[in-house]
Amino acid sequence: MGKTKITLRAAGFEAIRRSPTAVSLLESKVESAAAAAGPGYVGSVVQGVGRGTLGRAIGTVYTDTFKAILDNSRNQTLMRIFDRLG
Repeated sequence: MGKTKITLRAAGFEAIRRSPTAVSLLESKVESAAAAAGPGYVGSVVQGVGRGTLGRAIGTVYTDTFKAILDNSRNQTLMRIFDRLG
């Protein structure tokens, strides 16, 4: 067999990361992670602006209450959720 050569096109890769399908997939992942973490955890998705983000969607799950902060500090809740959900 011959060698297979793969060429990555940066413009195409960036178009995929900015596509509405990718954003909706990221939103569903963020919502499921926040729901799995429990009350006091919130998820958000924003379209990146500026150098380094290249306009791609960025998903974040964070603590919104002091009780959730304590829970995450004691139990590493967010790390466990991200490990489980992949």
